[in-house]
Amino acid sequence: MDTTLTQAATASNDEAFAQRRTLWHWHFYAGLFVMPLLVVLAITGTLYCFQSQIEPLLYGSRMIVADTGAPRLSSDALLARAAAEPRDAVATLAQVETDRTRSAEFVFRLSSGDSESVYVNPYTGAVLGMLNVEHRLMKQIRNLHRGLMLGKTGELVMELADCWTFVMIGTGIALWWPGKTRAGGVWLPRLSLTGRAWWRDMHKVGGVWLAIGAIFFVLSGLPWSGS
Repeated sequence: MDTTLTQAATASNDEAFAQRRTLWHWHFYAGLFVMPLLVVLAITGTLYCFQSQIEPLLYGSRMIVADTGAPRLSSDALLARAAAEPRDAVATLAQVETDRTRSAEFVFRLSSGDSESVYVNPYTGAVLGMLNVEHRLMKQIRNLHRGLMLGKTGELVMELADCWTFVMIGTGIALWWPGKTRAGGVWLPRLSLTGRAWWRDMHKVGGVWLAIGAIFFVLSGLPWSGS
């Protein structure tokens, strides 16, 4: 009788170990695929959030003007000045800032299919310069964020990474799931541990706290996906 119970317990333990090992493999390979791309998304997304602060530093001669205290020209007058620069172009966007130290920006669609920004001094009407929209640093960062600058193929890779993040999170939570209620090693890392055990605790506990934010992070990006 005892032998039968022992064999049953051993078989149950072996099955549980096999299931846990399978989960670990899925978690590991999903993370191996997803994490480098999530780092790219995080860095490029953060940079894009500061577009209005970064671009004036890069293109100050076009975007920054001196506040002379004079009245600004009307939007129609500024557009007329801007439209005189690019040939065979159609205006698609006008951005006249309330900040008196910023120039007015007008975006035109060229016959080649590219877009070009024309910057106009709102006080004098002088054209300060032009900038190809596709060559702007923030446009490149956006393309990197959305598709690794690889076009449709890159977009599909990033969308797959978004979806596989759910696999990484789901298997991670399954591996974390506590067998009994306790705080140490579940909700709080056990700082008394050392070596690999300490790193495992930090990864496990940190991962479960970050899971909610990561799920929101992925879900908020999927509506922008193409596929």
